[in-house]
Amino acid sequence: MDKLNGYKNPTPSLTKEDLATREGDFRHLFETTTDGILIIDAETGHVIDVNPFFTETLGYPRQDLVNKPVWEFKFLQKVFSDRNKLVELKQKEFVIHQELPLITTRGDVLDMELIGSPLKPNIGS
Repeated sequence: MDKLNGYKNPTPSLTKEDLATREGDFRHLFETTTDGILIIDAETGHVIDVNPFFTETLGYPRQDLVNKPVWEFKFLQKVFSDRNKLVELKQKEFVIHQELPLITTRGDVLDMELIGSPLKPNIGS
């Protein structure tokens, strides 16, 4: 079975070159979208990556977010107050928090919408 970073390849007929091209396309979308994206490891709760729009909008440097547990961020306390909230997210298909007040580093309060969904690996299948 073809695997990519521990995840089952949903399109096994694609070549490695095709996958590399798609990865580049998705990286470009991640870097240029005007939606904030925070990718969280579902097992540890640590931030894996964050896109530029998220960091620029809230004013937090990327290095202050990556590799840290999400419940330590004051601006996400309403959603991830502790590890149990992460467990809840993993058990659901997705969660939506509308008008979630996120505080920027400048002290501004932005009402944002947060949509979360777990990425489930198919390791070993």
